Amino acid sequence: MEDKEKPIGKEQSRAGSSLGAFIVFGGIALWRILYVAMDYHPFPTEAVICIMPLAIILYLICRKMYIEKRTWFYKDRMELKSTKEGLIQTLYYKDITSWYQEGEKSGKYDDRYIHIEAKGQGYAQDFVARYVKHFDDLVVVFGNLMPQDAGTKEVIEKKDKEVNKKAVLYSMFIVIPLLVSGGTYFVYKTNEIKQTVPENLAKVVGPLDKITDHHTGKNNYFNFKLKNYPNTEFTIDEIGWSEQTIDSIKMGDTVKLEILKKDTLRLKMAPKNINFYKRLVAMGEEHKVNAYTMQISNVTYLELKDNCDVWNDDRKILPVILGLFALAFFIGALVTQVKARRG
Repeated sequence: MEDKEKPIGKEQSRAGSSLGAFIVFGGIALWRILYVAMDYHPFPTEAVICIMPLAIILYLICRKMYIEKRTWFYKDRMELKSTKEGLIQTLYYKDITSWYQEGEKSGKYDDRYIHIEAKGQGYAQDFVARYVKHFDDLVVVFGNLMPQDAGTKEVIEKKDKEVNKKAVLYSMFIVIPLLVSGGTYFVYKTNEIKQTVPENLAKVVGPLDKITDHHTGKNNYFNFKLKNYPNTEFTIDEIGWSEQTIDSIKMGDTVKLEILKKDTLRLKMAPKNINFYKRLVAMGEEHKVNAYTMQISNVTYLELKDNCDVWNDDRKILPVILGLFALAFFIGALVTQVKARRG
């Protein structure tokens, strides 16, 4: 029996990379949904609602892989196939009227592609290197077939310049969200600072149960629990404490705190009584409550002014960083446009 002819190259599934990304990010999302849902009995309807979009996305990716049309390259022809329809179209190399290769490869970065035309059959198609197995072999095959067509190449390069004009517009889809995020964070922090005034604070007193987490030095914080509020983790950021200070704190010491009045409702709330969506979005922070002042055994460790001064600096940093990213994207788009005009 004659062996089945093996292709010299073929297009890879573009949906395959989407499936890989979904397995990673969708898997993390599914784990988070199920992790939160385990605290609720019976299994919450909200969890099912959150899982449904993941199931739909997975279905669409698998469906695309099933109906996706891909080209297989043989010694004398190329065949367009799909899992669903089988062989759709055959184009023999002798019928190709022009072709050329564009782009370049630098290390792992590869933006090369082949443009092929068969005018007699109304065929014109680009094949991107990163999606074609044995791309270099195909370049050799077409090079042996005929020289590259400079005329066609000039036409396509003109089209490429027109496409590059959209680079600035596309960059705005990144720039605008970055600017909005930075502005939103600034407003949020500003409002938070405005809320932290004595009339908006409530006192909390209890014996120290355990220190759940802490970090000294840069980006320092101190997280702890009180015996009379076992479901709540209190947190203080940017305290500037040393390890010696933390070592001096003993379990059972009386802790006096001030928190926002609106947070007092969360102190004795069991996990199952917290809104499912809020817990899902909180990413494990749903039981954390910020403390704005702190005394332990009548020794003052944190005053309200200290906290507000730190936040006043923090609220400016993230917007500046996001603004610089937005500026970088915008400048990159402008440079791309200038190069396109000069090229």
